[in-house]
Amino acid sequence: GNTFGPYKIDNTPKEFVIGNKRVEMYFSPSDVVNTQVKNALLTAGNSINYCVFTFTRTELAYALTDAYTAGASIVQGMVDDTSSASAVYNIIVGAVGTNNHRIFPLPYLLHHKYAIVDAFDVNSDPMVITGSYNWSNSATFRNDENTVIVHDATIANIYFQEFSQRFKDAGGTVVVSNEDIGTTPEQFLIYPNPARDLFTLEIPAGAERLELMDVAGRRVRTWEGPIPAYSRWSIEGIPAGLYVLRVWSAGQALSSRLKVGD
Repeated sequence: GNTFGPYKIDNTPKEFVIGNKRVEMYFSPSDVVNTQVKNALLTAGNSINYCVFTFTRTELAYALTDAYTAGASIVQGMVDDTSSASAVYNIIVGAVGTNNHRIFPLPYLLHHKYAIVDAFDVNSDPMVITGSYNWSNSATFRNDENTVIVHDATIANIYFQEFSQRFKDAGGTVVVSNEDIGTTPEQFLIYPNPARDLFTLEIPAGAERLELMDVAGRRVRTWEGPIPAYSRWSIEGIPAGLYVLRVWSAGQALSSRLKVGD
């Protein structure tokens, strides 16, 4: 008999532990993947970043806006120029605005199918939803597609670095905290935040020095440049607490808050 599409049987495991990290795996249409993706999105406590080639499923659009209404204050993403779904567009833009839902300007190039949940908070189960599953009717009910959900802060961090560049390509301004919303595109990025042993920094090119300051204004650590646009830095041995990271470039200082520890 036909073992493809809606005719195949549900006979595969859904849960794995790989490198001490939880991994979920689903196949459409038999595993009702749209519900699995929706439920994963609804776990967001802080942020969702999505990048999807075809997006026509309104229940996934409502999952984004429901998460936003429930407190995930950063919801940013993009779809390919060819993803024409006015209902989905209106649902999302009505909640988060056109600045946060972007249409990729070059057709057929944004073939991504992923979302990142809570990339900036290591205490909120950061995860990546990815695979071959488009957020569409065909992928939900007819096509043979896979979806993998990886619960891991490092994987979420790596995916966010890619998302950040694509969102800029689409004319967007990436934000990583409530304090960043509405600021200028020159705002630099720190993630994850809170950080434990390492943080990733995305800054304007040409920075000469980084300084980590405590709340009393004392310099805790200094890193001399040149500082790459993308870089990872160790904060091992630094006590938990609130700090200010200062980036010096061309004699000017940009600052952003960094929390160390839980």
